[in-house]
Amino acid sequence: MTVDNIKIFAEKNFPKAPEMLAESLGIEIRYSPLDCDGWCLQFDNRAVIRINSEMSDVRKRFTLAHELGHLIYKIPTVVGESVVAFERKNEEERLIDKFAAELLLPTSIILNSIQEIPVTAKTLQKIAKKAKVSDLAVALRVANLAYEIGLSNASVVFYENDTLKWQWSETLRLTGNTPATILAECTTLAPNPARIPFQQNEVIVASFIENPNFNTKILFLQLVNESDGFKQLREERIRELEKYLFADDIKFRQSLAGRFGAFKLTAQNMFLDEAIQEFNTRLAKNSDLINLHRLKSEKGREYIKLKLESWTKK
Repeated sequence: MTVDNIKIFAEKNFPKAPEMLAESLGIEIRYSPLDCDGWCLQFDNRAVIRINSEMSDVRKRFTLAHELGHLIYKIPTVVGESVVAFERKNEEERLIDKFAAELLLPTSIILNSIQEIPVTAKTLQKIAKKAKVSDLAVALRVANLAYEIGLSNASVVFYENDTLKWQWSETLRLTGNTPATILAECTTLAPNPARIPFQQNEVIVASFIENPNFNTKILFLQLVNESDGFKQLREERIRELEKYLFADDIKFRQSLAGRFGAFKLTAQNMFLDEAIQEFNTRLAKNSDLINLHRLKSEKGREYIKLKLESWTKK
C-alpha cells in the first residue's frame, strides 16, 4: 500500500485508521509495560509493533500511528525513543511524525470540522474528542494546515508550570516577555480568545487549552486579517446570549441543554429553518420550562438559531 493510498484509507476509516491499517496489513500489536513509548520489528513477511500499555489511550494511538509510519517507509525504529518528543533533528523522524498526524487527522476531516475563522480552543477540543487524539496533536496539525484553513500563519506554544517549554511555527514565534504576557491575557479572558494587534491590518488571535492534571497549557496562536481577528465569534455570541437567557438559573440552563441534546440527531436531517420550527414546536409543548418566554424574545430566537445551525444540513 502506497503512502497516497494510505491517505485515502485514513479518510475512509476515520477515526480508526491506525487500528484498521494494522489489521489490513496483518501487523501484530502487543501492549505491555515498556521503558519507552514503543517500537516495531519486521522480519520476513511478519511485523510486530510493541506499545507501552501504561501510557494514556491517546498516546498509545499516536505511538501506533508513528510505528506504522516506520514500517510503511521502511525506516528502522529507534528502540527507547519517545515518539511524542517535540523537537526532532532527524529528518526521517519528522517524516514519520507527519505520516502519523495525517493518518490520525486527515486533512479533509480538519477542514470540514472548522466552520469559522479564527479557530477557537473549543473547536480544537471537539476535533480531538472526535479523532480520539490529544488536544496538542490537533493544535499542531491545524497549525501545519494554516494556509489551507485560511490563516496567514499559526503557532503552538507549550507551557509547563506556566513556563514556556517549546513553540512550533514556520515563522510566527514569540520572543522576550511576549509568551508570558499573552498567556496572562488569555487566562484573564478565557474562554474567549485574546486579540493582539500585530502588523498593519493583521491580528494575532490567541486562546489556550489547560490540563490541570499535568499543569500544562497549550497556547494556540493564529495570524488573521483585521476584519476576521476582531469580529465576534459564534461561540462568544452564544456565551453572551446565555448570560441573558439563564442568568443564575441553572435548572433552566440544564433543562434546555437536555432538549438540545435530544434534538441533535433529528436536526442533522433537517435544514436550518425547518429545524428551528420543529424545535420551537417541541418547546411549546413543555410547560415545565418556567422561563420559556425568554426564548421567544429576539435574543432567544437568535440563540436557538446559533445552537442549531452547526448541526443542520447546509
